[in-house]
Amino acid sequence: MDILGIGWAELVLILIIAFTVLGPERLAETARALGKWLYQLRRLSDELARPMDSELKEVTRNLHAIQKELDALNRDWMYPMQSEFVNVSKAVPRVSSSSELSFRPPAPDAMGTDSDLPDSPTIAPPVPGIEKQTV
Repeated sequence: MDILGIGWAELVLILIIAFTVLGPERLAETARALGKWLYQLRRLSDELARPMDSELKEVTRNLHAIQKELDALNRDWMYPMQSEFVNVSKAVPRVSSSSELSFRPPAPDAMGTDSDLPDSPTIAPPVPGIEKQTV
C-alpha cells in the first residue's frame, strides 16, 4: 500500500529521522500542525470538487436527454425507412429477373473488328512556326 508513492518502509524511515531531528516534544507539535494542514487541504479539495460534481451531473443529465431524443428520432424515422428498404430490396430481384430489363451485350458486328484499329500509333506532323522546346 503506497501513500503518495511512499511505501511503508520509507514512511517508517521518515518517522525515525523526524523523531531524531525534532525530538519527542516538537514531533507532537509538528504532527498536530501537519494534521491541521491535511484537514484544510482535504476541505479545500472537497469545496473545489463539489461544483465540478454538480456541473458533471448536469452535463450527464443533458446527455441522457439528448440520447432519449435520438432514440425517439431513430424509432420515428429510421424504423419506417428500414421497412421501406426491405420492401424495395424484395422488389429489386423481381425487376432485374424480368426478361425485358435484363442486360444483353451488343452484337459482335456492332463493336467492329481488330482490322479497324491502326497498326502503329500515328504521329502528328510538326506545326510550322512552332519550334521544338527542350526541357
